[in-house]
Amino acid sequence: EADAARQLDPSAMSVRGNTSWLAYLSRRTEPALSEGRSLRVLDPESAYGAFSHGLVCARVGPADETIAAFRDAVRLSDRTTLYVIMLAYGLAVCGEAAEARPLLDEVRHRSETDFVWPMGLAMAHAALGDIDVALDHLQLAYDERVGWMQLIGREPAFDVLRGHPRFEALLERAREKE
Repeated sequence: EADAARQLDPSAMSVRGNTSWLAYLSRRTEPALSEGRSLRVLDPESAYGAFSHGLVCARVGPADETIAAFRDAVRLSDRTTLYVIMLAYGLAVCGEAAEARPLLDEVRHRSETDFVWPMGLAMAHAALGDIDVALDHLQLAYDERVGWMQLIGREPAFDVLRGHPRFEALLERAREKE
Protein backbone atom coordinates (compact mmCIF):
# COMPACT_ATOMS: atom_id res chain seq x y z
CA GLU A 1 0.00 0.00 0.00
CA ALA A 2 2.85 2.39 0.79
CA ASP A 3 4.34 1.77 -2.66
CA ALA A 4 0.98 2.48 -4.30
CA ALA A 5 0.62 5.74 -2.34
CA ARG A 6 4.14 6.77 -3.31
CA GLN A 7 3.37 6.13 -6.97
CA LEU A 8 0.22 8.24 -6.75
CA ASP A 9 2.04 11.20 -5.19
CA PRO A 10 5.83 10.76 -5.22
CA SER A 11 6.42 14.22 -3.74
CA ALA A 12 4.22 13.82 -0.65
CA MET A 13 6.48 14.11 2.40
CA SER A 14 4.10 12.20 4.67
CA VAL A 15 3.92 9.28 2.24
CA ARG A 16 7.70 9.22 1.77
CA GLY A 17 8.28 9.54 5.51
CA ASN A 18 5.86 6.74 6.31
CA THR A 19 7.45 4.57 3.63
CA SER A 20 10.82 5.14 5.26
CA TRP A 21 9.47 4.37 8.72
CA LEU A 22 7.72 1.19 7.58
CA ALA A 23 10.95 -0.08 6.04
CA TYR A 24 12.82 0.92 9.22
CA LEU A 25 10.36 -0.89 11.51
CA SER A 26 10.44 -3.92 9.18
CA ARG A 27 14.24 -3.86 9.40
CA ARG A 28 14.61 -3.49 5.65
CA THR A 29 17.69 -1.35 6.03
CA GLU A 30 18.60 -0.45 2.45
CA PRO A 31 15.10 0.71 1.42
CA ALA A 32 14.75 2.60 4.72
CA LEU A 33 18.03 4.41 4.26
CA SER A 34 17.36 5.16 0.60
CA GLU A 35 13.91 6.55 1.38
CA GLY A 36 15.27 8.58 4.31
CA ARG A 37 17.89 10.14 2.05
CA SER A 38 15.28 10.87 -0.62
CA LEU A 39 13.27 12.87 1.92
CA ARG A 40 16.22 15.23 2.35
CA VAL A 41 16.51 15.70 -1.41
CA LEU A 42 12.77 16.19 -1.78
CA ASP A 43 12.71 19.01 0.79
CA PRO A 44 16.05 19.96 2.34
CA GLU A 45 14.31 22.52 4.59
CA SER A 46 11.94 20.03 6.21
CA ALA A 47 12.57 19.31 9.88
CA TYR A 48 10.34 16.24 9.54
CA GLY A 49 12.42 14.98 6.61
CA ALA A 50 15.63 15.52 8.56
CA PHE A 51 14.16 13.77 11.62
CA SER A 52 12.97 10.78 9.56
CA HIS A 53 16.33 10.54 7.85
CA GLY A 54 18.13 10.67 11.21
CA LEU A 55 15.92 8.00 12.72
CA VAL A 56 16.75 5.56 9.94
CA CYS A 57 20.44 6.51 9.90
CA ALA A 58 20.73 5.95 13.64
CA ARG A 59 20.26 2.25 13.02
CA VAL A 60 21.87 1.68 9.65
CA GLY A 61 23.68 4.78 8.44
CA PRO A 62 27.04 6.37 9.06
CA ALA A 63 27.45 8.27 12.34
CA ASP A 64 28.22 11.59 10.67
CA GLU A 65 25.09 11.34 8.52
CA THR A 66 22.97 10.42 11.55
CA ILE A 67 24.17 13.33 13.64
CA ALA A 68 23.95 15.81 10.75
CA ALA A 69 20.36 14.81 10.02
CA PHE A 70 19.26 15.23 13.64
CA ARG A 71 21.18 18.52 13.96
CA ASP A 72 19.33 19.75 10.87
CA ALA A 73 15.98 18.74 12.38
CA VAL A 74 16.80 20.75 15.52
CA ARG A 75 17.96 23.75 13.50
CA LEU A 76 15.06 23.70 11.03
CA SER A 77 12.50 23.41 13.83
CA ASP A 78 13.96 26.13 16.07
CA ARG A 79 14.85 23.50 18.69
CA THR A 80 11.50 21.73 18.92
CA THR A 81 11.65 19.48 21.98
CA LEU A 82 11.00 16.27 20.03
CA TYR A 83 13.93 16.94 17.73
CA VAL A 84 16.25 17.86 20.61
CA ILE A 85 15.40 14.50 22.22
CA MET A 86 16.09 12.70 18.97
CA LEU A 87 19.41 14.52 18.53
CA ALA A 88 20.35 13.22 21.99
CA TYR A 89 19.31 9.75 20.82
CA GLY A 90 21.37 10.02 17.64
CA LEU A 91 24.41 11.24 19.54
CA ALA A 92 24.04 8.40 22.04
CA VAL A 93 23.76 5.78 19.28
CA CYS A 94 26.90 7.22 17.69
CA GLY A 95 28.88 7.03 20.94
CA GLU A 96 28.73 10.74 21.77
CA ALA A 97 27.31 10.40 25.29
CA ALA A 98 29.12 13.51 26.57
CA GLU A 99 27.20 15.62 24.06
CA ALA A 100 23.91 13.73 24.43
CA ARG A 101 23.53 14.06 28.20
CA PRO A 102 23.38 17.89 28.35
CA LEU A 103 20.64 17.79 25.73
CA LEU A 104 18.65 15.43 27.94
CA ASP A 105 19.17 17.87 30.83
CA GLU A 106 17.79 20.65 28.60
CA VAL A 107 14.76 18.52 27.78
CA ARG A 108 14.24 17.68 31.45
CA HIS A 109 13.99 21.43 32.17
CA ARG A 110 11.59 21.88 29.29
CA SER A 111 9.32 19.19 30.73
CA GLU A 112 8.20 21.70 33.34
CA THR A 113 6.35 23.65 30.63
CA ASP A 114 6.36 21.49 27.45
CA PHE A 115 5.20 18.02 26.54
CA VAL A 116 8.21 15.73 26.36
CA TRP A 117 7.79 12.55 24.35
CA PRO A 118 8.61 9.71 26.78
CA MET A 119 9.29 7.26 23.94
CA GLY A 120 12.10 9.46 22.66
CA LEU A 121 13.55 9.73 26.14
CA ALA A 122 13.36 5.94 26.44
CA MET A 123 15.19 5.59 23.13
CA ALA A 124 17.92 8.03 24.15
CA HIS A 125 18.45 6.50 27.58
CA ALA A 126 18.46 2.96 26.14
CA ALA A 127 21.17 4.04 23.68
CA LEU A 128 23.16 5.52 26.58
CA GLY A 129 22.88 2.25 28.51
CA ASP A 130 20.62 3.78 31.16
CA ILE A 131 18.35 0.75 31.12
CA ASP A 132 16.29 1.47 34.24
CA VAL A 133 15.74 5.09 33.20
CA ALA A 134 14.72 3.96 29.71
CA LEU A 135 12.25 1.49 31.20
CA ASP A 136 10.86 4.20 33.51
CA HIS A 137 10.14 6.36 30.44
CA LEU A 138 8.53 3.43 28.64
CA GLN A 139 6.32 2.84 31.67
CA LEU A 140 5.34 6.52 31.59
CA ALA A 141 4.59 6.22 27.86
CA TYR A 142 2.39 3.23 28.59
CA ASP A 143 0.62 5.02 31.44
CA GLU A 144 0.07 8.08 29.22
CA ARG A 145 -1.16 5.86 26.36
CA VAL A 146 1.40 7.14 23.91
CA GLY A 147 0.49 5.69 20.52
CA TRP A 148 4.03 4.61 19.63
CA MET A 149 3.88 2.09 22.52
CA GLN A 150 2.10 -0.32 20.21
CA LEU A 151 5.27 -0.42 18.12
CA ILE A 152 7.81 -1.13 20.86
CA GLY A 153 8.02 -4.73 19.72
CA ARG A 154 9.27 -3.56 16.34
CA GLU A 155 11.29 -0.49 17.35
CA PRO A 156 14.99 -1.31 16.76
CA ALA A 157 16.05 1.28 19.35
CA PHE A 158 14.70 -1.04 22.02
CA ASP A 159 16.64 -4.13 20.95
CA VAL A 160 18.98 -3.51 23.88
CA LEU A 161 15.99 -3.88 26.25
CA ARG A 162 14.70 -7.16 24.82
CA GLY A 163 14.79 -9.94 27.36
CA HIS A 164 14.63 -7.56 30.33
CA PRO A 165 11.65 -8.61 32.48
CA ARG A 166 10.26 -5.05 32.74
CA PHE A 167 10.46 -4.56 28.98
CA GLU A 168 8.86 -7.91 28.25
CA ALA A 169 6.01 -7.12 30.69
CA LEU A 170 5.42 -3.72 29.02
CA LEU A 171 5.54 -5.34 25.61
CA GLU A 172 2.93 -7.88 26.65
CA ARG A 173 0.64 -5.20 28.12
CA ALA A 174 1.01 -3.05 24.99
CA ARG A 175 0.07 -6.03 22.80
CA GLU A 176 -3.01 -6.65 24.94
CA LYS A 177 -4.17 -3.06 24.26
CA GLU A 178 -3.95 -3.44 20.44
